Amino acid sequence: MLLLAIAIVIYFVIYQKRLTTQQEKLLRLEFEYQKDLVNSSIQTQEAERKRIAADLHDSIGSQLSATKLYLRQLLRNPEKSEEYQQQVKREAMELLEETILNVRQITHDLLPLSLERFGLVAALEDLVDRYNELGEGEVQFDCREERRFEVEKEVAFYRIIQELFNNTLKHARAQRIELSLQFRDSQVHLQYQDYGVGFDFPTRHATGKSIKGLGLKSIESRANFLAAEMRVNSAPTAGFLFQLEAPVQFTND
Repeated sequence: MLLLAIAIVIYFVIYQKRLTTQQEKLLRLEFEYQKDLVNSSIQTQEAERKRIAADLHDSIGSQLSATKLYLRQLLRNPEKSEEYQQQVKREAMELLEETILNVRQITHDLLPLSLERFGLVAALEDLVDRYNELGEGEVQFDCREERRFEVEKEVAFYRIIQELFNNTLKHARAQRIELSLQFRDSQVHLQYQDYGVGFDFPTRHATGKSIKGLGLKSIESRANFLAAEMRVNSAPTAGFLFQLEAPVQFTND
């Protein structure tokens, strides 16, 4: 009996030790997962800052510098002919108009006015129209109703879909994309499918499983902010399927 009791105690101690070790391992994995999401969010924000800085420097900065040169010519050469003066003014005006358009485009990329004023559905319709105008493929957008919810969550949905479009443009070579947005009870259901080259990626859930690649990591980070359930499925030559369900509070019921 004494030996049996000792054996039971030893077994219990070993079992507890293994259980503690397993729990510590799970905690480390969860910590690394959350750390990856934070790092991905930081990298995404830094990449966005660099893109905006490049747009301002390469586009807006150079156009304003050129406009300044035209205006300097007018000031330095008042004796030039009227025809010359008018030509310089026209070229300066064209540059200013182009600069205004570029500023509007950069502002639109930061936060589309249609999203702020009219909501996610209107902003997505505008995004789809712009994608279709590129001629890289056709997007079919299915949404049967328009409902508003928390602005920060609308922005997160918009950024996720924007990133999905960017990934398709960069990698998928897809001729057709199907985008669906549905509102059910207190949830928003998103489905995005491109019929491109696809890649080797089994179906995964966001919880506890990290997705490689900056684009998808950025999406995963935003899905985590939304407290959403996310599913990704892809295979070579079989395209790419993305599904997301997130709880929201509708504001226009």
